[in-house]
Amino acid sequence: MSKRVIIYSGALLALIVLALTVAKLAICVEKPTTLVKVKVVFVGYTNGAKGERLASFKIKNEGSFALSREAFWNWQYYPQQFERETHQLSIPRVSLRHNESEVISFPVPNCDGKWRAGFIFVKDDLKRKFSEYAGGSKYLPGWIDRNKLNSINAMEGWSDWVDR
Repeated sequence: MSKRVIIYSGALLALIVLALTVAKLAICVEKPTTLVKVKVVFVGYTNGAKGERLASFKIKNEGSFALSREAFWNWQYYPQQFERETHQLSIPRVSLRHNESEVISFPVPNCDGKWRAGFIFVKDDLKRKFSEYAGGSKYLPGWIDRNKLNSINAMEGWSDWVDR
């Protein structure tokens, strides 16, 4: 091997190590959190395509960074505020940037009295995207902590209480 090939190979290896280190720091280092503001407002009842009764909610990201609304939701019955049921939405997760909103409808819970809906949000950043695509990969280097990749802080956004 010539001296030039060894130098170029060493420089390339150093760049790869530097890039992986920067990626690890960008993904795994906790940044100070900023204010998360999500507004969930009950819009009203409507009928679905099959005649079922649906509840519609407007979800608005009033925070300063993009949030991902996950593909499941909870409801709580009044006054049992600590018991909840989790349900899968028929639509995928949605990324909401600052001041973006969406209207979402789902079947009304079978209950008498008041209830409210809660949605799960995570910060829609590089860490979430990398965790989704590579967090469970067996090809990740051993120095990357998979537990930190797969532990994403979730936030809940709840509506006000809705009368049946």
